[in-house]
Amino acid sequence: MVYAIFTAMAVANLSNLILGRIGLRVFGLIAKIRPSIIYPAVILLCFTEAYISGGGMVGITLLVVFGIVGYGLRVLRMPIVIFIIAFVLGRLWEFPLNQAVILTDSDPLQLIDYPIALIFIALGIALVIGSQIGRRQPGK
Repeated sequence: MVYAIFTAMAVANLSNLILGRIGLRVFGLIAKIRPSIIYPAVILLCFTEAYISGGGMVGITLLVVFGIVGYGLRVLRMPIVIFIIAFVLGRLWEFPLNQAVILTDSDPLQLIDYPIALIFIALGIALVIGSQIGRRQPGK
């Protein structure tokens, strides 16, 4: 079993070396292509994938909306990494949020009656305001 693992690792490293050498030249050539050719090709591929992946026109609409949001974030110089983390962690927090909405009979304003919810809401607002103030100060 150990010999099989070492053999597989040797074959994988050799394959990686061969593909890396070939890929280095190919990707170097791709990097020399003008952006006026690359950007339309990438945009076409994005629209094609959004349509084909089962989304149809809804997928294309979502692509355009999130493209506009991303461009807006870039114009406002807001870090996009935060939104990527929120997108990944959002699935983990969606279930408890659904439970809270069910427990409050679809009225999220009832959550204000609970002190811990008010603390988390205040902390969230303070975090957003604090990050914006810290970003706008000169020298940071």
